[in-house]
Amino acid sequence: QEGIIDNTIERVNKWEDEKKTRENFITILNKALEERLCRQTPLQYIIGEWDFLDLKGIRIRRPCLCPRPETEELAQMIISEYHSRLAEESSSSSPTTFRVLEIGSGTGALGLAILHSWVHATKIQHVHLTAIDLSDVAAKLTVENAEMFGLANFTTVECIAFAEFCQRFEGGGEELRQPEQRYDLIVSNPPYIPTDEVHMLESVVKDHEDHRALDGGKEGMDLITDIIEKTPDLLNEQGELWMEVDPRHPKMIRKLLDEQQIEEQEGGIQTNRKKVFLMESFKDFMDNMRFVKLGLK
Repeated sequence: QEGIIDNTIERVNKWEDEKKTRENFITILNKALEERLCRQTPLQYIIGEWDFLDLKGIRIRRPCLCPRPETEELAQMIISEYHSRLAEESSSSSPTTFRVLEIGSGTGALGLAILHSWVHATKIQHVHLTAIDLSDVAAKLTVENAEMFGLANFTTVECIAFAEFCQRFEGGGEELRQPEQRYDLIVSNPPYIPTDEVHMLESVVKDHEDHRALDGGKEGMDLITDIIEKTPDLLNEQGELWMEVDPRHPKMIRKLLDEQQIEEQEGGIQTNRKKVFLMESFKDFMDNMRFVKLGLK
């Protein structure tokens, strides 16, 4: 709550500085209060921008998911995890481009915050982000935010469903199996709320934000399961998949992977396809098991 209050005060002060007259500012503020109090509109939609790590004033537009503090945590963990490695690689004469895929970009906050830290804060230039979202509004917003923070040259954004995106890699030609065509890092804050729990969310969430970014199916695992299934086709051998999930999901993910392994063993299935395994899970600032890191073996 403290972060939300600070963010709101900063945005309101900025409003006041930019308005020509006090009367104009009061009118805008009254309309904003009416939206918030009467319609339970998210503050991020009312103000139209928000701070997310070093992305000061990232644009927010309904019905895109408003960036959460937990997702900031995920971004910071990834930034820290890869900083030394990328900094070392960048010192070589011809570093290989480090390719990142964000699944379900929304505003672009997660992927762009990671990219911004590497490109601007530590001057790492051999990185590229591919961000996909099935929402046209979200894809356009990600493009706007990439341009605003000087990351357009390091970013490719597509409005495309994950299943359709993966079709390019399934049984594709030899060129799609090469490391330079796959990703070194996959990040996602997928929809993970079980369908029968969406109605239990606060009005500020369920009445305004895109349910496609919230509703994860019966157990909240629909897209998560799809991502895990397709990861061997998308990820390089030493790559990692990081996701924000429901606190119940790390155990469910481990069970899913164990069941897949048993099924293959019992069925005598032999394949050269890499297997996904759960490397680690992490708690958020509220002590909930919120993040998972997976790899290939």
